[in-house]
Amino acid sequence: MALSQIAATALCHQLAFFLGAIPVGFLVGRVMGADVRKQGSGNVGATNVGRLLGKKAGVITLLGDMIKGAAAVGLALLIFPSSAFSIYGPTFGAAAIAGHCFSPFLRFRGGKGVATSLGVFLILATYPTLAAVAVFALALRCFGYVSLSSLSAAAALPILLGFQFAQHNASPALLGAAIAAAALIFLRHSTNISRLRLGTEKKFSFACRTAADS
Repeated sequence: MALSQIAATALCHQLAFFLGAIPVGFLVGRVMGADVRKQGSGNVGATNVGRLLGKKAGVITLLGDMIKGAAAVGLALLIFPSSAFSIYGPTFGAAAIAGHCFSPFLRFRGGKGVATSLGVFLILATYPTLAAVAVFALALRCFGYVSLSSLSAAAALPILLGFQFAQHNASPALLGAAIAAAALIFLRHSTNISRLRLGTEKKFSFACRTAADS
């Protein structure tokens, strides 16, 4: 690959990163007269926004964060030929997830990556992702913790893709992106994991201002 192509590819990945970095939850809070970074858990993800500002605000944030991830993958589809998409679709998606978690617009703070990952992998691996969503729903139904449900789904997706990879139905880049996303989600949920171990994690409900975010 020529140096100019490498530079162009790096620039495009930066664009995907900044697309993912758009702080949807923060902007929704601002429109509604609140700074979600200073309330609840201080997280800008859909869970904290929903707890603080209600179901509608939470759903808007969830959809906005998903769209960022999907749009980053779509950007790769527009820029690169189909033969290269199996590599650059996952890497663009991973860049968007990283941007969401470490947004330069919020001094490199951000969300926990779950909704943006959902948007990315719904495009790249629809059926395994839907299966992971089912894992999330089952865990939430059984235990009531969004954090535990998110971690369960994040762990399930690489396993599901691993089976596809073994059957040559998933690219190494896709499997690598899923593993990286899961690792980042677990890292961003470190405080939730501690609370789950201590039994102090709060169960989810909308408009519950004292609950801790997942």
